[in-house]
Amino acid sequence: MMGGGAGHIQDMVNKIKENKARRIARKESRDRYRNLSGGTYNNKLQFKKVSKEELASINQRNRNKARKERIKKNAIAVLIFVPVFIVVIFYLQKSIFMTLK
Repeated sequence: MMGGGAGHIQDMVNKIKENKARRIARKESRDRYRNLSGGTYNNKLQFKKVSKEELASINQRNRNKARKERIKKNAIAVLIFVPVFIVVIFYLQKSIFMTLK
C-alpha cells in the first residue's frame, strides 16, 4: 500500500504526459493546416505607397461616403419612428377617451 496520496501523484504525472502528447499533436495538425493553406500567419501587410495629396482625397472620399450613409440611416430611422409614434399616440388617445366615458 502506498502512503501519502501516491496514487494521486501518479495520476497527475500521467495527465501531464497525456497533455504533452496532445499539445504536440495539436501543434503538428496546426502546422499541417498552415502548409495546406499555402501561407503563414506571420506575413505583414504591405500597403501601397501613396502621395499625401492622394491620401487626403481618399480620406475625404471616405468621409463623404460615411456622411451620406449616416444621413441615409438616420432618414430611415425617422421614417420608421414617426409613423410608429403617431400610431402609438393615436392608440393612447383612443384608449384614454374610452376609459373616461
